[in-house]
Amino acid sequence: MNDIDSQPKKSIDLYRLFLFIGLGLIVLYYIPYLAAGENSHIRIFDNLDSEILFYKLSGKYLLSFNGNMPEIMDGLSVGSVNVFSPIQTLIYMVLPTFWAYIFNDFFVKITGFLGLYFLLNRIIQKEYCYISFFASLIFALLPVFSVYGLSIYGQPILVLAVWNLYKNQKKAISYLLIAFFGVSSSLILTGYYLLVYFGILALVVTIKKGFKNTYHLWIGLALLTGIYVLTNIKMIYMTLFDNYVSMRIERIERSLIFMNRLTSTNFFEEVFVLFFVGQVHAASGQIYSFLVLIPMAIIAIVKDKNNELNQTDKKYLKIVWLLVGYNFLCAIINGLYYTKPVTFIIDHLGVLKGFQFHRMFLSYAVTWAIIFAISLKLLVDWGVFENLIKKLNGLKKPACIVLGVILCVVMSYTVLGVYEFASPDVGYYATINSVFDKDRIKENYPTYKQYVDEELFKIIKDHIGKPQDEYKVVSLGIYPAIASMNGFYTLDGFFQNYPLEYKHEFREIIAGELEKSEHLRQYFDYWGNKCYILSAEIPKIYTVSKNAGKQINDLDINTQKLKEMGCQYIFSALPINNFDELGLTLDGVFERQNSYWKIYLYNID
Repeated sequence: MNDIDSQPKKSIDLYRLFLFIGLGLIVLYYIPYLAAGENSHIRIFDNLDSEILFYKLSGKYLLSFNGNMPEIMDGLSVGSVNVFSPIQTLIYMVLPTFWAYIFNDFFVKITGFLGLYFLLNRIIQKEYCYISFFASLIFALLPVFSVYGLSIYGQPILVLAVWNLYKNQKKAISYLLIAFFGVSSSLILTGYYLLVYFGILALVVTIKKGFKNTYHLWIGLALLTGIYVLTNIKMIYMTLFDNYVSMRIERIERSLIFMNRLTSTNFFEEVFVLFFVGQVHAASGQIYSFLVLIPMAIIAIVKDKNNELNQTDKKYLKIVWLLVGYNFLCAIINGLYYTKPVTFIIDHLGVLKGFQFHRMFLSYAVTWAIIFAISLKLLVDWGVFENLIKKLNGLKKPACIVLGVILCVVMSYTVLGVYEFASPDVGYYATINSVFDKDRIKENYPTYKQYVDEELFKIIKDHIGKPQDEYKVVSLGIYPAIASMNGFYTLDGFFQNYPLEYKHEFREIIAGELEKSEHLRQYFDYWGNKCYILSAEIPKIYTVSKNAGKQINDLDINTQKLKEMGCQYIFSALPINNFDELGLTLDGVFERQNSYWKIYLYNID
């Protein structure tokens, strides 16, 4: 540990230079967003379709301990909306929604870069700061969901703080970092397992060193636990004391039928994919880690066989193998989560059985980055890049730094490009295109302005001509969050935690469509987070543009049930050809020249 903690002074200037270069590059990253403004592309999946709305609602009902939010799902409990970064709520309260998102995205990327850069320089020493810079830049530019706050990006600063407390150093700043992480991250996303790790470490070290030498760890643990309790008090109260029956309970009970992975190759496929590729919510760029990990492992095996590994090498190799083992264990746990034995255990956990305990893979971005940095450091130590270093030494130092930075930037943006190629709604390169063609309609990927389209929905609101709290709406072929973000009161929505009774009631509306499609039936019955008006003719499509050239010929929904629940209007992105049979009246068709949407407004007679 002392070897890893040592900080050579000769590289201090280079260390600071790479630090400021990294910060500057992240600022430059946001130039397309600043230039395009609301014409930027922001990820819709688990962002614009839900989480951003949650922050707006959380801010509006910040001081409401209990009660309901009448705007959504006929009055959803305030405890049902749990944001992933409480501190982000404050930003959404003071800035327009788009700029609040951009500010928070910038905030978490800067924090992620700084945290990992400081952590890696402490692990592999400052003379390798160029490696720390490389790994940290890739980490910062990964398309990690910034709506999660510091749940992922903040883990390096938490590790640093705990490390300091373990070493009995920098206690005041460490407590501040722990508090900062607590108010900027999510208990239910990553905090629950980080608390467990923290507690195990504190217990083991206390047994080894005694409480007198480790009580700072316990103070830090208590501080983080207390903050999580305070920031999640509404959810905790609703879950434990409000006789609340969540739809998540049914989701777990039925998932055994749906998943049933114990003897299925899906289990092995899922383990393989998560370990080698990653997961959509946990972008980690591990393919680049493997590019250095595999040759490093081969050389390490040869060196070990020839007794050529020194103690420092062995120390770093131990860290690498522990982290690789941890990552593989996370993949195993995730694969096992829905198997029969695990589901049986979860089903007997009472109020906690709706909680997902398998998300430790959300640390992948950090663990794979550390593996990458240490593996690269060992390859440098073992002379793998000796010829390249000799050639670079023939250049002047500024030229070497410029070439190195260019290489790191190219590699970092390549990683980002790979993710955007696999999932185009990441949106960064699409935003660059929007700078030059802001009115272009890209099917299935509207810009933020096109998505929310406040002008279009103001026209609809004015056409209806009644206060928005006097009627309710549902959406078809368009995300319900759009109506909510424009002030309409909705019966539908995307929520991870709402009453089971409401799910059953809403199902009566869409039962006819669910009977047409077994896939949609399982999608709603066995999952159900998206309590939407579903159509078998446009299954799970909610970004139907005005240029799509589609229509709905035979919609089978219970409009009488909609009316009983207080719904008066349907916002449809497509014409419903059998609207007469459903007891609907076409009240108008709305679009603007630069609109992405064409909204068909149907009145429920």
